[in-house]
Amino acid sequence: MKNTLRFFGIIALAALIGFSMAGCSSPTGNDDSGTPPPSADAIELTSPITADRTLGPDKNYVYKGNNYLQVNGGTLTVLQGTTITFTQVYGGLEINDGAMLTMNGTAAKPIILQGQGVGKGRWAGIYLYNNTADNSINYVKLLAPGSDTLDYAAGVLIHESKLSMTNCLIDNSKGYGLTIRNNGISNNAELVTFTGNTISNCAKYPVCADQSATSYQLRNITNDNPFYAWTGNGTNNMIYIPNGYDVRFDGSYTIHSLRSLNPGTSTYSTIPWYFPDGLRLSDFVTGSDVTIEAGADIILGSGSYIQVPVDCHLIAEGTVANHITFRPLPGSTAWGNIWIASQTRGSKLNYCDISGGGTNPTKLYQGLVYVEANSVANAYLEINNTTLTDSSNYGLFFKGNSSGPHVCYIANSTTLTYTRCISGTIGGALHVDYEWE
Repeated sequence: MKNTLRFFGIIALAALIGFSMAGCSSPTGNDDSGTPPPSADAIELTSPITADRTLGPDKNYVYKGNNYLQVNGGTLTVLQGTTITFTQVYGGLEINDGAMLTMNGTAAKPIILQGQGVGKGRWAGIYLYNNTADNSINYVKLLAPGSDTLDYAAGVLIHESKLSMTNCLIDNSKGYGLTIRNNGISNNAELVTFTGNTISNCAKYPVCADQSATSYQLRNITNDNPFYAWTGNGTNNMIYIPNGYDVRFDGSYTIHSLRSLNPGTSTYSTIPWYFPDGLRLSDFVTGSDVTIEAGADIILGSGSYIQVPVDCHLIAEGTVANHITFRPLPGSTAWGNIWIASQTRGSKLNYCDISGGGTNPTKLYQGLVYVEANSVANAYLEINNTTLTDSSNYGLFFKGNSSGPHVCYIANSTTLTYTRCISGTIGGALHVDYEWE
């Protein structure tokens, strides 16, 4: 069921994220040595489930189908100490419209979902296609999932659904740890609660908001527990948002600074937000303001840029101790720029480190920060205590309206540091006023 949605759904991210990417060695012992076969007393499950059903407590179950165990009606309740083994590589659990999932283990008796064989991706995972706010999993271990061949295969897929996920483990996924998708119509996907979780040893990124995302899904990603560690996922320890130029922030939201505890130490590493295709504030909602929290790390893909349209503001205010960084993915070519067209005061860049960009294929004149007035109104930016480094063009570029009288107004721009800006520090000073009018 819902196979069409898997291929054509438009994706979005909604989360309250405070989770762990712990340990390069499997924290469960569920490593490449393989999974033991189901116990002799395992109860066989068959698909579909169409009415309320309870599994457990303290029982073993096995699903032998090489497809999803579909829950098409009622509530599937899984109790503490329950183990479900999927014997076929493409076996998994799928919750569809009209059904609901509740899994409630304990620290002493977690629920375990596993496949058979060795290596990553021994079974598919939990795929949620039901439009309900009541799905919940607590103290659940998902061991070596992610076998599905879909681009967005993950240990847990939330597609037009809602999930509360607490104290859970996703380990050794062949795909992503967690993928969140929308269909672009109702856009209901959301992590209602996401705390105390560990995502480790993923072949891909721990969290993916696959393709177009909306701000409703992005607004609540927070670092509500700084003691979580993000390791064991190769170079991909970041929040991954592909096709992010279509990530629209509708309203006023915050991109938070995320930290991970380095295992065996009391030190932390910053967890980046990776927008390979850039991001923009909304073209559709007047007054969209996005705040980037001090210490946040924003990575932009080659040629991508951040667009702040005329009715919107970008507020990126770091501190002396915690700068905000905008940078390219290591090893990639230059990203574009921060393109400011705000027609009222409010956009700010303070204690920011902006580097490795300067190219924007949609604009003739380019710089790490591009401020553009148009024929209707002025453009405003307050920029202070900011470094502009390794630009493939200018550091700052201003474009007033050539027919006048509208200009770029820049405030507090005397504490800027320029380093290795190929075309120069400031370009295109057409109709620029360095203080507010």
